[in-house]
Amino acid sequence: MYKLNLDNTQLFAGIILLVVGISLIFFPIKPIVYFTYPLSAWGVITIIDLISWILHKKSLIRSSIKPLLLTIIPVSVTFWLFFEFTNLVYKQWVYINVPHNIIEAILMTFFSFSTVIPLIIEGIWLLYPNIQNIIEAKENNTQNYLYLFPAFAIILILLYIKYPSFILAQTMWITPLIFLIPLIPFKTMIQDRRFIISVVIGSVISGTIWESINFWAYTKWKYLIFPHSLHLFAMPIFGYLGYIPFAFTTISLYIVLERYIKVNALRTILLYTIAIGISTIFITKYILA
Repeated sequence: MYKLNLDNTQLFAGIILLVVGISLIFFPIKPIVYFTYPLSAWGVITIIDLISWILHKKSLIRSSIKPLLLTIIPVSVTFWLFFEFTNLVYKQWVYINVPHNIIEAILMTFFSFSTVIPLIIEGIWLLYPNIQNIIEAKENNTQNYLYLFPAFAIILILLYIKYPSFILAQTMWITPLIFLIPLIPFKTMIQDRRFIISVVIGSVISGTIWESINFWAYTKWKYLIFPHSLHLFAMPIFGYLGYIPFAFTTISLYIVLERYIKVNALRTILLYTIAIGISTIFITKYILA
């Protein structure tokens, strides 16, 4: 009975968040309307998580709520801000209808970017419930050549900053993955066919959800690339392919967090401070400037 009530509570919470988010599309009440995207996204995340729990008895929220709240959420914000700053070098998207109030803008940024890792991971977890096996896989990552990968990632970033272009901009979606290769069970990941397929399909599912919510949201991003190509929602259709490498990067970061980062109060305070601090810089220096 307790499990049934917990399932019902999670379903109710997800529906409420989603309904409030959708309602703001039709009744744009300020300042709540600025949070259309994060409210809707967290509603979807909560519902997908419940489906995973019912199917597999494993899910991001139900299986690991403490790491989610204390580690994954602030890291998700900082993680996406990396891509926001790389976007400043070669503009691929811009934001519209951003709140002018600094506090509202920072809160909107934080809660919106907090959905990035959870949404991608939920899409993968729905199809591949054995993520824990990947996390716990034992591999010999002591070979010296592995540390060439972080160096290569840094070189890619420097090249992109020096010679900004559309092609080099696309490499930014995998530079964190390249940097993290010495820390992840890379061989286990690439040899697991079901894992690879789940990441590919899950990335497209999550990306489509992402873009559909953004399309109807009040505060949203608009793409500057391929303006005359076929679009699905606001995203050029070819852009959905970009979610595949991005999902591999995201799941790799999630695996690193689960393998190496232990939850404690000091670390949580530090992670949230970094996330809020960088969000504040991003908003004040580049969005509201």
